[in-house]
Amino acid sequence: MPVAIGSHERPATRAPEVPVAHVVIDPHEDPKSLRLKATQEGDRMGKCFKERNEAKARNEQQRAKELTHRGEAHRVNMMLLDKEASAKIFQENNQDRRNEVDLHGLYVSEARSYFDISVQGARDRKESSLRVIVGKT
Repeated sequence: MPVAIGSHERPATRAPEVPVAHVVIDPHEDPKSLRLKATQEGDRMGKCFKERNEAKARNEQQRAKELTHRGEAHRVNMMLLDKEASAKIFQENNQDRRNEVDLHGLYVSEARSYFDISVQGARDRKESSLRVIVGKT
């Protein structure tokens, strides 16, 4: 005789998780495109972490763990894309500049890092000054 299973006893059926692909960066891709992709990865990361919190609230620990891993993978992709974009922006802004550094187009944390590197470079070259260009374009 068949046994009826209540809806609360049925195993959850979900489509299998598709792993987050590691980002592949085209060396010829422009910085704006890289920034856009980084923003998209950040949005995916945020969605995963939001869903993780919802899964935790439903006491779905395994699902929460999966979403944490997915969110972290998107975070890594976002960081790699932003790092590549900032390197290209800095390189484009600072071609043929000797004792001057242009930080336009960089996020604050990126600008600070490139500033520190530029100051150290100026010291190593025994430059007496370094002109720093900042602000919005």
